[in-house]
Amino acid sequence: MEYGGADRRKFPRADFSCRINIFYSQETMEGRVKNIGVGGVLITLSQELMRDIPMKLELFIEPKAIIRCTGHVVWVLQRTDHADPTRVLFDTGIQFDEISETDRGLLKELVDRINLQ
Repeated sequence: MEYGGADRRKFPRADFSCRINIFYSQETMEGRVKNIGVGGVLITLSQELMRDIPMKLELFIEPKAIIRCTGHVVWVLQRTDHADPTRVLFDTGIQFDEISETDRGLLKELVDRINLQ
């Protein structure tokens, strides 16, 4: 089941896939971004993250562009992996809390470029 709730976002999003590293509660994990915006990301993980816990993020948006910021989980949706029905995945919405103006500008350019295609 995919997220089908009302879109309450303040910023436009774009479908975009890249690697993300999450530094969460003394643990480091890797996930995949499904879509991205200036205000946050939707990622897919193999384990569930608790809501509202602060985390550090590294988004590898281009070969030489890494965005480093902080954020927190605002929602989690458990689903079955389409490729392997025995595997559980967690679609996770993360809101950015602290992000530099430079990185915010990179995200805006990326989203605008994707949405113009």
